[in-house]
Amino acid sequence: MSDSLIDRHKLQAKRIRARLTQPGLAKRAGLSKGTISAIELGTRSPMPETLGKLADGLRCDIAELMPDGLDPELVRAIRETAAAATAA
Repeated sequence: MSDSLIDRHKLQAKRIRARLTQPGLAKRAGLSKGTISAIELGTRSPMPETLGKLADGLRCDIAELMPDGLDPELVRAIRETAAAATAA
């Protein structure tokens, strides 16, 4: 299992199914195209706040972008961290 909070293949597949380009997702999520590209390439691992923005941009639950098999408590904690960061 990866140490990353995100499964880059799930991110890319969701983006493509949503018919979004990297710049389109970046705009919708409030991130840069370079950030989206780096995450999809696996050269950057997002913090929980960025993961939350990606999920919002894709209109999905944050867990849908995370690797399978993560501890449910970890997923809950990441959700809470992401929600608190976007609320601030």
